[in-house]
Amino acid sequence: MVLQLMSIVDAKRVCPDLILVPGEDLTPYRAASKRILQLLSRYGPCCRLGLDELLRDSVSH
Repeated sequence: MVLQLMSIVDAKRVCPDLILVPGEDLTPYRAASKRILQLLSRYGPCCRLGLDELLRDSVSH
């Protein structure tokens, strides 16, 4: 399993077919994350936990 903050060498060791994508410019990811949050917020309260994580309580709605 590739873990957060794992070195590229170690990540390639545990996942030899790993494809690395340049990620210096996070602007497109931030825009997509914001749009997804907006869409999900239509259906109830949401909370952003990180760039790629959202929390939504779908049980009480």
